[in-house]
Amino acid sequence: MPDGKALGAIIGGFVAILIGASLIKPLADTAAGAVGGNNTGAGGVLTGLLALFFVIGVVLVAVGTMKYR
Repeated sequence: MPDGKALGAIIGGFVAILIGASLIKPLADTAAGAVGGNNTGAGGVLTGLLALFFVIGVVLVAVGTMKYR
């Protein structure tokens, strides 16, 4: 019978995705409000991509959490 490490890893990954998914909308709204005005050029592009980078980070954390030994 397994010792519970696999189940704990799956639950940990699910929690990481759940928390990350709940934070994406406020982060995207904040980034959308920052684009424009004095934020132009490369800074504007990176600000627009902030939500994408956050999602990639959440996925990496979740996958890293799901690994168990």
